[in-house]
Amino acid sequence: MSELPKALRDLMHEQITAAQQDGMRLGSRFGAKTLRDIADGLDGEPNIAPDYIRGMRDAAIFIERFAEDIDRAGDAK
Repeated sequence: MSELPKALRDLMHEQITAAQQDGMRLGSRFGAKTLRDIADGLDGEPNIAPDYIRGMRDAAIFIERFAEDIDRAGDAK
């Protein structure tokens, strides 16, 4: 089997990296939205500690910032 030309290997690597970044960014945003939706649904429930709900919202913010970091890393290239 012959080896692929370097330009083609570089292009494939670039495309795979971009797809991985898209997946992480979209997955992170979906996860953050899901956490926020769950926290909103649990808000006011008598058996759920307010600190637990606040922690879920804080986690959603952290995950959204992670997605923004991925965006910035992609823009820097």
